[in-house]
Amino acid sequence: MKIENVTVFKYLGVQLDVQQCDTGETEMKYRINQANAKFRDMKHVFQNQGIRLGTRIMFYNAFVRSRMCFLCGCWCITDKLRRKLQSTQMDHLRDMLRGGWSRQGGPRDAQDDIGYNFAYVYRNSRIYGLTKTSTVLNFVDFQRAKWVSHVVRTDNDRLIKQTMFEVSQSTRAGKTTSVLDQFLKETRNYDFEDSAVYKACIDRDLFCELRNRGVIFASRLDGD
Repeated sequence: MKIENVTVFKYLGVQLDVQQCDTGETEMKYRINQANAKFRDMKHVFQNQGIRLGTRIMFYNAFVRSRMCFLCGCWCITDKLRRKLQSTQMDHLRDMLRGGWSRQGGPRDAQDDIGYNFAYVYRNSRIYGLTKTSTVLNFVDFQRAKWVSHVVRTDNDRLIKQTMFEVSQSTRAGKTTSVLDQFLKETRNYDFEDSAVYKACIDRDLFCELRNRGVIFASRLDGD
């Protein structure tokens, strides 16, 4: 049997691209498509105004967000891809709310003079408030913190730990090639020294320290 050489293949539910050393657009596009497909498949539930919104959000997190954020703890993605994830989630939340896509518009008799106001009636912050949830990026960063903490506690001879702490990893503008680098970059913004992060991971009090320092993604409201 002849084996065909391919640049993109699926392994354990993840789309791997040999031309991308970390989580790139191929995997993110696949994850977003999976989430959109499941949302359309269950729109009779998500858009049913007869069902309590909190219940629909629970179903959304279980069936849609889980597909969109599969293995997100290991992700190393750019800000552009993070914005795509956030935009996808916001589209879903607006679909779930009555009037979520309503525009401010304006008086019809004055639209010729002042123009039509295309701004949404509900801003993104208001959408999060009505649905009592937060951006999917908080969940992604929370899972990444859990993953880093788990790997730090593993034995030093484990390949996964050696890979994460590989010092020869290169970086380039707009992107890093290590999930650890991205995590430490975030914690440094809160005056959290790297040595203190490692100690907190080993002592299993990382999230307590993060909450004390006001780190946003330390909240457990979006998953544990």
